[in-house]
Amino acid sequence: CWQLCPNTLLWMLILGGIAASETVDRTWYVRNLATLSSALNFTEWKDVAEEVENYLWLESACDAGGRSLWNEVMNDRLLEVYDMTEFEDF
Repeated sequence: CWQLCPNTLLWMLILGGIAASETVDRTWYVRNLATLSSALNFTEWKDVAEEVENYLWLESACDAGGRSLWNEVMNDRLLEVYDMTEFEDF
């Protein structure tokens, strides 16, 4: 169902992830954003920010938290790629 409105889901996960800062739920948002952003081919915060600005988004209130979350998302994606390359030799 999310395939019908993937950018709306992206926005919802980002706002939820910002709100979940310093909670145990943050990891859930990071992992789901990593999966979704990979499927949508987003690799740069500027591209993500440009997309979420189409929704309820106040840059002065959301950008710093969004950037921080995005850094975690990209780290998660890089770790996943690294974990997968460990098994290529088998």
